[in-house]
Amino acid sequence: MKNKYKYIIITFVTILCGSIISCSDFLNEDARGLLTPDTFFTNEAEVTLALNKLTNDLGAAGFLEHLGTDVGNSGRIPLSAAGRFGAYEYFPDTGRVNNTWSGYYTTVRDANVFLASIERADLDDEVKGNAIAQLLFFRAYVYLKLVVTFGDVPYWRNDLTNIEEVSLLGKTDSKEILNDMVADLEQAISSGYMSTDRWNEYEGRPTVWAARM
Repeated sequence: MKNKYKYIIITFVTILCGSIISCSDFLNEDARGLLTPDTFFTNEAEVTLALNKLTNDLGAAGFLEHLGTDVGNSGRIPLSAAGRFGAYEYFPDTGRVNNTWSGYYTTVRDANVFLASIERADLDDEVKGNAIAQLLFFRAYVYLKLVVTFGDVPYWRNDLTNIEEVSLLGKTDSKEILNDMVADLEQAISSGYMSTDRWNEYEGRPTVWAARM
């Protein structure tokens, strides 16, 4: 019986060692082969995925958009979660405020990275132009929300992603931010690449009418 157990143990160890050795190639995978913003945007389908990501992000943000106005209220949200909001009592350490801030800046970061990557990408002029116009809209929309909600806020336009560098950014005057965003929207409109369809005819994507509004 002891010999039987020894045989089982030896067999198990042999299989385990073989598995570890056979996995060595997998564990040593060359990370340079993974997708990056510089290698991802190679066709229209990949550009669409990036735009879908920003569209989805905007749908999850904006809880504070009406607070402080006559239409701001707790609605059907449980009072335990939204009572302070119904009384217009919200602070930086409040989860919903914090989530709104981080959600908007996630979109800012992604829009900046996507813009820089798509501008460098080898894409059809129509695909590239339309994507850049939409990305300018997304970034302007989010910065407008940030300024309306928080006033002067940190502001950057390049593909900066290092969290330590971002944390060192001070606040920029809201008027400067708004002026830049208006200029970006005017660029998107004048490019001729934004759709002139109604929003419900363009799968809910940004159109020239949304940018003008």
